[in-house]
Amino acid sequence: MRAQMTIARAGVASLLAAAALAAPVCQQPALAQVTVPIGRFVVDARGAMAPYPAGDEIAAPRGLQAADLPARGFGLQVGGDVFLVRWRVATLGVGAHWLWTQGTQDPQAAEDGTTVGTETTTRMTAFSPQVSLNFGSGRGWSYVSGGLGAARRSVSSPARDEPGAWAPDLHVGGGARWFFADHLGVGFDVRLHSVSAQDPGTSTAGFPRTTKFVATAGLSMQ
Repeated sequence: MRAQMTIARAGVASLLAAAALAAPVCQQPALAQVTVPIGRFVVDARGAMAPYPAGDEIAAPRGLQAADLPARGFGLQVGGDVFLVRWRVATLGVGAHWLWTQGTQDPQAAEDGTTVGTETTTRMTAFSPQVSLNFGSGRGWSYVSGGLGAARRSVSSPARDEPGAWAPDLHVGGGARWFFADHLGVGFDVRLHSVSAQDPGTSTAGFPRTTKFVATAGLSMQ
């Protein structure tokens, strides 16, 4: 937990600095016309990309080699935020997002025509409640956010179908949204997920504590 809090503090400090620099950029188009406050809510639907941690700590308990594990996964994130309080340049929001990613590593062809390795599929699902600070206007704003949720990781192969088990997930991140119409826009988010270690059990062969970087981009509606 102490390691997770250190990650959170470092992430929040750097992201607050980034948001302070990004806020004037988001505000400039609105200020040139009429400043519109951030609305009451926003809904996001985004594509997601997540590099996956690899190594013998994950592969060996499953009878695999580190090279059998996929390097990254792709998927979808959906969710939304409700904005509660406006105070000077910041707007406080609360919300939650659901993330799903999957990556597959196929056996590799050898020079003699045979294949080496095992077909392996890694998945990550995360439910991420969050509190956010938002800087800008209804035409576009940047934000920093974080919270404590839950994530489920699994590594499956033909020899073992692993459903995975839920573990605490401390996440911090930030991003921005821009609206090219009254209710439709685009946005992105970059986030660190620090997922707690798990002991082997019936649903999982176990995981060390892992820190995953997740990037998402897509549509926003308000």
